[in-house]
Amino acid sequence: MTRPLEGKFGIITGGSRGIGEAIAQNLASKGASLLLNYTSESSRARTETLCADLQKAHSITCLAVQADLSQPVEATETILSFAKTHFSKTGSLQIDILINNAGVSKDRTLNDPASGPIDPAYFNWQYTVNVLAPLLLTQACAPYLPANRGGRIVNISSVSATMGFEGQSVYGGTKAALEAMTRTWARELADKATVNAISPGPVIGDMYFGAGEGFWSQIQGFMDNTPLSKVLAGDEKMEALTGEQRALIAEKMGGRRPAFTGEIAGVVVHLRPRTIFPTSSYRPIRQFPTPIAPIQSRTLATTSSGKSQADLCVEELQDLYETAKDEFEIATESTDNATIYAASDRESARDALNQLVGVYSLYTSHDIQSYEESHQPQQAQPDDGGSVGLPTYLDPAEIAPKVREEVKKRVGQRIRELENAIEGLEERAKED
Repeated sequence: MTRPLEGKFGIITGGSRGIGEAIAQNLASKGASLLLNYTSESSRARTETLCADLQKAHSITCLAVQADLSQPVEATETILSFAKTHFSKTGSLQIDILINNAGVSKDRTLNDPASGPIDPAYFNWQYTVNVLAPLLLTQACAPYLPANRGGRIVNISSVSATMGFEGQSVYGGTKAALEAMTRTWARELADKATVNAISPGPVIGDMYFGAGEGFWSQIQGFMDNTPLSKVLAGDEKMEALTGEQRALIAEKMGGRRPAFTGEIAGVVVHLRPRTIFPTSSYRPIRQFPTPIAPIQSRTLATTSSGKSQADLCVEELQDLYETAKDEFEIATESTDNATIYAASDRESARDALNQLVGVYSLYTSHDIQSYEESHQPQQAQPDDGGSVGLPTYLDPAEIAPKVREEVKKRVGQRIRELENAIEGLEERAKED
């Protein structure tokens, strides 16, 4: 069975370490071939070793290209030319994924007593790398995005765009600019790709541990209110840190840890491309309201990808379930507060649910037509041929009957619970 990103090609800037490296590892594990950009000669050996390891572990193509994004025109030309040379198929290049991850930062307050006033050189350095470079690279890649809206562009922003941290007048401004461009590109490139930004808070790495007690104290209040940041006994992830780093977290950071790069990468990869398999119109499931609980995953017989068919289906449905659940929670809050966004939020929740139920029906129904005939239609949007193009990671025709039954047992009840919760919210809104 093919992996979710088999045959896809992605470019990651700043791919030699940190978040970029973690994203590369995650995408490669799902079958994507990658071009990793790094800046300086000092990162060459590290990046080339990373590429070699990913190629060996995941049987993909991974190459490294040096390009200094502080010279964005030249860097963009270098990256695109390298991609054309090494990743073109049948004479043409398709870029399925672009991760604008590279960035620079160095705190300086207004009239900083240690570093001096903010000057044009300091300003231009950060805006060139953090804003102009992703703009020029995205613009250059745009003609090579898929024609079926299957492309994915993810920009790595920061909570600094909105938090107002001292010393980050310029850095916070660059990330706010990146988020503004993200919104614009999402509209301009809608026919080819989705464009999203994620805004991580503190992330474990040399930069964070070197920030010092002044910065740690400034953000302690935010960390204290960050879900899952509390260090728990037996947390296996903490074993990856040095004893000194663990001591700093315990003694200087209030026992609250930053995110690991792999956790940030997991958020990014939730936005990965999917293959479009057309099918006939899909229908929501109707049952009785029950509490919402998360979908659980477990491993069955494995395939060449290292996961069973059922696990791959459940993984995809988990992604869609979490999206629909998030939309439901947003819609519930706006409905409870009677905001002007309540109606559109409920519509977003319904759309996300329909996507979830549509994919679920493809993966579990032995006879799609008989499934549809047993359910009432709601908000299905057929195309000119009377069908809806549902994006799925796997080809439903390849799924064995026993796998369909297994997926149904593992996730069917949870999906029905969420469907009823959303339906209940819609009914309540009508009554109000």
